Amino acid sequence: MEWFVAILGKIKSLILFLFRTVLKIFNDFIPSLFLYFCLFFSVLYSFFHCLSINEFTVRGNTNKVIRKFSYFPKKRFYDMYCKLYIKMLCYKNKVVCDEIHSCSKQLRKIKENHKKETGNEVILYPLHVFSDELAIIVGQGASDNKLYVISDVTESDWKSKWGSKAEEWKWSNQDLELFNPFIKSKTDASRGIRAIVKKVRNSSADFAVFPDALPEYTVRSGQKHSYQKSLLFGKESNLHAGPFNFPKLMLKDVLPYYIYIKNGRLKVEVLPVISRFDVKCELPLIIEYVIGGPHYTQWLLWHFPSFFYRQG
Repeated sequence: MEWFVAILGKIKSLILFLFRTVLKIFNDFIPSLFLYFCLFFSVLYSFFHCLSINEFTVRGNTNKVIRKFSYFPKKRFYDMYCKLYIKMLCYKNKVVCDEIHSCSKQLRKIKENHKKETGNEVILYPLHVFSDELAIIVGQGASDNKLYVISDVTESDWKSKWGSKAEEWKWSNQDLELFNPFIKSKTDASRGIRAIVKKVRNSSADFAVFPDALPEYTVRSGQKHSYQKSLLFGKESNLHAGPFNFPKLMLKDVLPYYIYIKNGRLKVEVLPVISRFDVKCELPLIIEYVIGGPHYTQWLLWHFPSFFYRQG
């Protein structure tokens, strides 16, 4: 079996080498064809990459939780496609950049309309669909101030992953700051959160947090977390308490949204704004809709065995 795995590894390496060789040529001269090439590559690569035990977890979770069974290991496919989109972005692919601009424009319009109609500002609640990184970039494009994001990724990790080209395609003058409370002491994390809350409440900064992060995903930090007991798919579940508390602390309503892919194109679904007074009731319903909805195969956290049903 080891020799088979070794052969698969060499095939993946060869495919990746070929991809990198022709990537810039396609992007410079035929940007639209470049997208189809990436789609073909992601299918080919994921075919050799998707044979892992996690796929059984994905199928088991989708079948048990939302009664939908998928034979094709789409989790791996979308993971790879996501990475390719990021690569395209770094190469300033015009088609992809236009799609991201369009998503940001839609999100910004709904933010502005809500403020005009109600007088209330919103904080952003992206969900883990297709790509959390692209969801943040879209949110940044829709922001008027520095965007603070609660994330388990540090600022240095983000810059390291995106490389020096990240600034070249940056169209927004607004800054992005990732705050990772999981690598700080409890005191430092609390102090940092309070500072962010104060800035957002004063409308001198914008804010985003992922409400569908799993307890199992963050428990690895070694710190204790508080949870909100909620009902998901008819079963008591644990959701992180932060997304339930931030709206009242910041005096903002909540705008949930997610990024997805359809027919090879990047799209955004902006969900109804949640009043800060209704978050406890409405947020679990939004999470349930997204996880069990039309783009459930693109949700990124199916491979965690515990789902929301235990604290890691």
